[in-house]
This record gives sequence, structure tokens and C-alpha cells, in this order.
Amino acid sequence: MSRTLPLTLVVSLALVVAQPLTARAGDLLVYDDALQNGFEDWSFGVHDLASTTHVRTGATSISFEPSSWDGIYFHRDAGIDPDELGSLEFWLHGGDTGGQADIRIALLVNDSDVVNTDVLPFVPGNAIVPGWQHVVIPFDAFPVTEVMDGFWLQAWTDAVQDTLWIDDISIVARVAGCEPGNALDLDVAAEGASLRLTWTSADMADEHVVRSDADAAGDFATIEARGASGLTIPMAADALRCYLIAGVNACGEGDLRGETP
Repeated sequence: MSRTLPLTLVVSLALVVAQPLTARAGDLLVYDDALQNGFEDWSFGVHDLASTTHVRTGATSISFEPSSWDGIYFHRDAGIDPDELGSLEFWLHGGDTGGQADIRIALLVNDSDVVNTDVLPFVPGNAIVPGWQHVVIPFDAFPVTEVMDGFWLQAWTDAVQDTLWIDDISIVARVAGCEPGNALDLDVAAEGASLRLTWTSADMADEHVVRSDADAAGDFATIEARGASGLTIPMAADALRCYLIAGVNACGEGDLRGETP
């Protein structure tokens, strides 16, 4: 996979993993009112696998107090093969107020984290809210090549944060033969105090997500999601600010493309 980094603006197209909630053959269900498919609860901290306070589907969800470095940790002896499985997906609820800001997601090999990153860039709007939000962690976003044996969500602070609820956790299978097209025509143009991004939809992309960061090597938080082929955003005050456009479907990442306005 290649990345083009223009001098004043980065506009790239990648395809990250997303799936409908209905389980397909090959998907690995983790939690649906109870842990499934050999997943074990190795959590460290206050949590409940049978909470009824906020439930998205079924009868129960998982509650978790993300404070004092505590975490929920689900381990599977049989492993999680990234060659066959493409993304970790779950629904997240921030309780009455939301706003939990210090939460990290870790992917584990031999019980050691090979990926440990902020979860907020994968949350719609980059903020946890008092309602259900669909979170997708694409394995292709990280250098994960070995069979994993678990994952955790952890408070990345010693402070007290409000309780979170998690429901409908699954690890979604890759789909053979649906690789994204890479020939996406990008056009970036200044329109007064705004920046107009237009592109030709990637083959089989369900939607496109715009990410932004002041650093070309940064985390690129999501600023907006659109299913169409264009977006107008305010012009960044920092001329070196970078943007990414990600077309989202059920497969991995295509080559990244860039263009300077």
C-alpha cells in the first residue's frame, strides 16, 4: 500500500472494514447477551456482562467503568486470524452524559498488546455520546499479521470516568473478491473560506469518511462521513493541515491517493 503526501494538503482514499450487523458465514460473534465462540472474560476492573440499563439488542449488554486504568478484556484460546477476519465491530453507549475521552483499544498476540491506540478516531464524530454508536476497528489500519488471542478496551487515565455500555460485539470476516478499486479521481478546490472535496466513488464503497490532522503522520480523526461523492468543509487555519478520505466497504485498504488543491 502506498501513500502520497502533498506539501500543503493530503487527500487520500483508503478502504476500511465495515459490515452490516447481521452475522454472515465466517463472522466470529464475541458477545450477544453472553460471550460466544470460546471468548473468555479476562477483564480487570468493575464490569457487568449482564447489564440491563442500556441494551441495544437482546436482553443484556456489557457495562464497564473506565476509570483508574481498568479495562474489559476478552481472550480466545482458538485465536483471531487476521487473514480471515477483517475488523472488530461493536456498539458503544456513553450513558446519560457521554464524554468519556480517555479510552484505548488494544489487540493482543500471546497476551501482549501489538496495537494500543485511542478509540475515539474510530467513534463517529470522535466523541462518545449518550446513545448507541457503531465502532469499527479495521485490522488493516494496523500492522497486524499474526493470529491474535484477544482484545481489550481500557481507561487510559487514573481519573474517574462515567460508565460505558457495549453491545453486539463481533469480528467480521473478510469477503473474497470485493477488493476496492484504486482509480479514484480526486479534486480539491478552495471556495472562499471553504474547501471543496470531490471524488469518484470507489467501486463497492458503501460510504466515504473524511479524516483530518495537522500532522501527516498523525492519527487522522474522523471529521465527517458521507455516502455521496463530495463534501464542503471550512478551510483549515493551518495551511499544512492534512485530510484523508476513506471509502468504506467490507474489504481491506486500497492504495492511498493524494492531491494538492
